[in-house]
Amino acid sequence: MFSVPFLSSRKTSSSRRNRRSGRSRTAFEPRRIRVEALEDRRLLSVVPDWVLGAGGLQTDGSSAVATDTAGNVYVTGNFQGEADFDGDGISDAHGNSLNSLYLAKYAPNGDFEWVRVGNALKNVFGAGAEGQDVAVDADGNVYVLGNFYPSLDFNGDMASDLKTTYASNFVVKYSPDGNYLWSTSAPVLKQVDKGYGGIAVDDNGDRGSWSAYITGYSAEDSQIGISTGYVAKLSAANGQMAWKRLWGSLTIDSSSYVSDVDVDELGSVYVTGTFVDGFDVTNDGTVDVMKPGRHAFVIKYSSVGDVLWWTSLDVVSTGNNLDLPDGSVYIAGSYGVTKLDAGAGTVLWTQPIGAYNYSADIAVAADGTAYLAGTFGGTCDLDGDGATDLISAGSADAFLAALDSEGHLLNAWGMGGVGDDRGYGVATDGAGNVYLTGWFGSTAAFPTGSVLESRGSYDIFLLRMAAADPNNAPPVADPGGPYDGVEDVPVVTFDASASTDPDGDPLTYLWNFGDGSTATGIAPQHTYLWGGEFTVTLTVDDGKGGSNAAITTATITEVNDAPVANPGGPYSALVSQPITFDGSASYDYDNQDGTSANEQTLTYTWDFGDGATGSGETASHAYAAVGDYTATLTVSDGVAASTATVMVSVTETPVIVQYDSTDTPKPIADASPKTGPGITQSYITPDGTVHAMAVEVTLTHESVGQLAVYLISPTGDEARLTPVVSGPTVRYENLGFADAETGTWTLKIVDSTKGKTGTLQGWSLFVQPVTGTMTSISTTLSSDSADASSDDLLAILAADQTAREQGQSRAGKKTGELADVALLELQWQ
Repeated sequence: MFSVPFLSSRKTSSSRRNRRSGRSRTAFEPRRIRVEALEDRRLLSVVPDWVLGAGGLQTDGSSAVATDTAGNVYVTGNFQGEADFDGDGISDAHGNSLNSLYLAKYAPNGDFEWVRVGNALKNVFGAGAEGQDVAVDADGNVYVLGNFYPSLDFNGDMASDLKTTYASNFVVKYSPDGNYLWSTSAPVLKQVDKGYGGIAVDDNGDRGSWSAYITGYSAEDSQIGISTGYVAKLSAANGQMAWKRLWGSLTIDSSSYVSDVDVDELGSVYVTGTFVDGFDVTNDGTVDVMKPGRHAFVIKYSSVGDVLWWTSLDVVSTGNNLDLPDGSVYIAGSYGVTKLDAGAGTVLWTQPIGAYNYSADIAVAADGTAYLAGTFGGTCDLDGDGATDLISAGSADAFLAALDSEGHLLNAWGMGGVGDDRGYGVATDGAGNVYLTGWFGSTAAFPTGSVLESRGSYDIFLLRMAAADPNNAPPVADPGGPYDGVEDVPVVTFDASASTDPDGDPLTYLWNFGDGSTATGIAPQHTYLWGGEFTVTLTVDDGKGGSNAAITTATITEVNDAPVANPGGPYSALVSQPITFDGSASYDYDNQDGTSANEQTLTYTWDFGDGATGSGETASHAYAAVGDYTATLTVSDGVAASTATVMVSVTETPVIVQYDSTDTPKPIADASPKTGPGITQSYITPDGTVHAMAVEVTLTHESVGQLAVYLISPTGDEARLTPVVSGPTVRYENLGFADAETGTWTLKIVDSTKGKTGTLQGWSLFVQPVTGTMTSISTTLSSDSADASSDDLLAILAADQTAREQGQSRAGKKTGELADVALLELQWQ
């Protein structure tokens, strides 16, 4: 159950966590910056400040982050073995071989304060613990919601502070100094789903009335299905439950869960999650809504647990997290963000963030800016305008996005590396600073300009985006221009020296040249690869939240590019065999630069090197003589041309002739009739050995390196044999007679050398026993056989008569000059 930590969907309304290694306060140049109104000077609400990493040699992750009134930061999640939380290389948290939960505290400047650990004590299947969410009350006491199995030790005395028969949620409370105060297991009994649930604290009024609210899953039976979610109110003083409320989802799957809770100043409680197919808000057995598929929901309860209103949401698909700025409810889901009126639950607006992006958490700052944390892969369009806002470095990267109170995208920052990196929790503090936490693998780049490297498979990160100075005056961008130049002629020099900042802050410069290229610096140089008029954008940033963008143009004169010829190849063929020459890989850059006015038609001319020519992108030609040729392709666009050559090798066409100079292949010897019916696939030698009809041929020939030996069946099937012994004598084995057909089997021997002849000096046949090694039945070369003519040499292969006469076969060969082909014919009956 805890073998793969922190891979579940997570969110939380007031927080998440980090480490100090690699802290940087340098400026960051984002992969892409959103510029929605180029004529406006803008102030960013936050700017990159520092980033910390934490972890050990195994797998570590973070789920949530929260802040207190003093600006301290708290992060929770899980780790394995040992973990370093301050970057000094020494372990600060000591766990065991199971997943352990942690709670880490950092000062506002990122200094490490302390870490507390919860360890499962019994090493059984599914054992472990994980922190899922964290909340802080007005006194700085810290509450962690998580899950565990089967027992949990919070204070390191190896005694169980909590035990459970099933996997269960827990809540633990620590003092501001990290002292353990109390803990309780989920009050809604039995098994809960790992990875989902939230916690919030109502710290209004007298401290004795403060409460904590948690959400999760219960194994209590739903009245309509098999999934029961709950919200429970606990006393903040001792963890005792005041009330609980259940609801049911018609179907449970990996998309059905309860994820977050928050409470407003009046004590009203808000819960979000996801239901599948149907939803029973009060778990009374009545299906309040029937909708196929998965849908987010929001329920508002009074301080005593009465349902005030509820609604289902389709655009966000899943309810992962919520936050409560004044009078509003923000819901972060898998594919978008929705804002509702807290009084009646009316949807005010919905902002989709793309089908392949995932928002895990949302936090709304005092100025009304909503910060969205999550994960994306590939290209990311966070506001649905069709423009790419972020591009991931790996399969998945973390992101932080800022939205105004109307849902408009203000800025987006991506972070990660070539591995799998996730953003899970976001929180703000009273000063407007923003904290993002998650986990990363291998190496990951962050908006601060820092690159962190994980010690284990995955490590924890905590990023701080500092609140911008509200008195800072934004800069004024001046890109100069307009500019002009010539295609492919280096270079156009751009000049942003007229840009200014009213406060005298040093500026950074980001250029977009309008052809997909970017650069930094006050006076970059750029070479355009094609002509046209380009819109050039300059964005200047003062590092204090102020930025401004302005545009100019660059007019580039088009210059004709000669096409690039590519004739394909090299090619080879036999004499008189047609070759298809292919020039389709040739190209003209002018036809690929996006300027339709410069589209050109290409012509192709071929010189085959033997006096013949051709035309067209592809051309066919056959050579009449053996030799090596150089073919030339010329490609022209009507203004300029280029040529390229390719080698062509033409070889002799083998001529199949009979060694005995007759027109029709014939058997050299006829086998004697058999006494048994049909054709056999084996025969028996006098010693009783059963042999398969497989034959091996050994040839001796002075040009043996150029010989190719083929076996042709009576039906014309031809298979080339593989030599298994090289040298002057070559052995070709397994002529495949096991499925012999009645008729003439032909052994074709081809000398493929150009015009070279040689003497076929000898041959021998062997038979293959069904078992055992191949043996020679006869290797006799005889010139006085009864069947031999004066110019023939025959070798006789005979199987003597036995009680089961299997017949007789003969094979022979003729001596003399071997031109290109010799035929050795074997007949089996």
